[in-house]
Amino acid sequence: MATTVGSPSVGKRVAAAILSPFHDTTEWWMEQSEIDVVAATENVLSMYRDMEIEEKLAFYNSWCENYDQQMTVMEYEAPRFGVETLDSVYPEDRGSALVLDVPCGTGQVAEGLQKVGFKNIHGIDGNEGMLKTAESKGLYQRLTQWMITADKPLPLKAGTYDLVTIVGGLVQQHLPWDILPEILRVTKPGGLICFTLPTIKCDYRNKVLASVHELVCKGQWEKIVEQHVEQWQKAILPTHITEEYVDGLVAVYRKK
Repeated sequence: MATTVGSPSVGKRVAAAILSPFHDTTEWWMEQSEIDVVAATENVLSMYRDMEIEEKLAFYNSWCENYDQQMTVMEYEAPRFGVETLDSVYPEDRGSALVLDVPCGTGQVAEGLQKVGFKNIHGIDGNEGMLKTAESKGLYQRLTQWMITADKPLPLKAGTYDLVTIVGGLVQQHLPWDILPEILRVTKPGGLICFTLPTIKCDYRNKVLASVHELVCKGQWEKIVEQHVEQWQKAILPTHITEEYVDGLVAVYRKK
């Protein structure tokens, strides 16, 4: 099944954000008025630059307290899109489901998941500062600091989770492109994996999609839904955030 979300105006996107599980209306508007747009833009641009691991960790440690607010300058709503898609396809027995959120960041995905009925959520992220921010929200039953690389598997038992979410992590500066087999390993048979991808043509995205296809061909998982989302977020250039938008994809697959 493949569906497409229509192309909303900026006004409609703002209204949708307010009505989503992620934002209390009053608090959301207050947050917008307090944003230092120049600092926010510089941090968002830095997020997309290549960094060594230690530099990346230091950057996110310095940004974690302002991350949620400042990401709004690029109209980042991947957590909302991911949760809304899951909400439309996940069975009703959510209270007992064990969820893994990777990378969990400051907990935006867990916030949405909790509000649609999920109660048992584990998070994993490589950055101490982001984990402390996530912990302060009281959303997770367990948090683990772990820098995920191609040669460093997740410190988790096979077949543990009913649902794994990878929202915002499948971009070149974050998770390795070949992470999906490891995600499948820690998912229970019959469990769901939800991932998101911005529609930006690049070698990294091509490799992720090739990995998705290979796992289908090997009979390791099957597609439940792929949802194309127009105006996913504002396009990012090396020097500025544009007024143009890129599209995105939310996919949910079931482990066989």
